[in-house]
Amino acid sequence: MLRITRIDPEPLERIPSVNAAPGGRRTEYTFVPVYRAYVEGLPESLQGLLVTSDLQGYDTDRVPPQERRLLGHVVADFTDDLAELEMIPDQLAVGALLAGDFYAINTLDKRGGLGNVEGVWGSFLERFRWVAGVSGNHDQFGGACDFEVFTGQANCYPLHGRVIEVDGLSIAGISGIIGTSRKPWRCSPKEWERMAERVLEQEPDILILHQGPENPVKRRKGHPLVNEVLARFEHQPLVIFGHCRWPEVVSSLPSGAQLLNVDYRAVMLVPEV
Repeated sequence: MLRITRIDPEPLERIPSVNAAPGGRRTEYTFVPVYRAYVEGLPESLQGLLVTSDLQGYDTDRVPPQERRLLGHVVADFTDDLAELEMIPDQLAVGALLAGDFYAINTLDKRGGLGNVEGVWGSFLERFRWVAGVSGNHDQFGGACDFEVFTGQANCYPLHGRVIEVDGLSIAGISGIIGTSRKPWRCSPKEWERMAERVLEQEPDILILHQGPENPVKRRKGHPLVNEVLARFEHQPLVIFGHCRWPEVVSSLPSGAQLLNVDYRAVMLVPEV
């Protein structure tokens, strides 16, 4: 079983970024923190896992919109520098786990939108041993809200209601969010429940979601159905998610599930020493 034992309190680095502020009335300048955390149970074939989601922004607003680079590309590039400085392991010995929402509108005048992030996944695929992940509710791939563009792609594992095994890790994933609207990447509660039970019955080491559980005690946003379904199982995976940013990077549920919230942040998981 993969378990996080601790996380460094301060980020390794902070990557500058820009996006539309909530409401779209101004531009927001902020940073993507890159943390290092330590895990037990990582297979010997891997030196680490890079985990991230919700990189909805761009590198700069000082160039024309068409020349701006989505933040996912920037973070992937930045890992080259971290690896060269030996702050993280060689990327070829690291798997990348993506929890969705890598699109932002390049005019920086509105939050949200729906757009192509196939290239962002490609930036991680170029560097890392493999990529596994889910779609967020703002993501398209090859202009569509499905994973068909990745069919036959080596070392790429898009997940929606299935479990894969790679490098000795069992990884499950469910894309999108829970909802009844006809907007892209929505699952009805019943559909989501069926998928979640099916993958959890296979006792994965990791469950990647876009929308995670809630924490009502600390008033952390999420969906209570995630909590309910997880509580039905004795085996509790490491649950990776984004969609709503929590102050805590690492936390846990009463069911025993350990949670890793990577909304607008990146976390490098390395073996505990």
